[in-house]
Amino acid sequence: MLLDPQNAAFYQPTGLHRLAAHLLPGGVFGLWSNEVPDEAFTQRLNAVFAEARAERVTFHNPLQDRPFTQTVYLARTETAPAAEQIG
Repeated sequence: MLLDPQNAAFYQPTGLHRLAAHLLPGGVFGLWSNEVPDEAFTQRLNAVFAEARAERVTFHNPLQDRPFTQTVYLARTETAPAAEQIG
């Protein structure tokens, strides 16, 4: 779900390529989402970046008095040293 539909192009391959072009080699892009992981978005990240993943973050939401799960997406551009991989 998008907060503002005018930003939809950012999450598509063209927008992600433009973002990646601003990162240094080995640079990392992180995005917090209020939703559970979106496999289609994770696949788009993997198509643009050298590596990418979605991490679930579950925490107690005191306003709803229940566990709540959101997502952090991490993606890294190509880097020379293989030892600097995500995770």
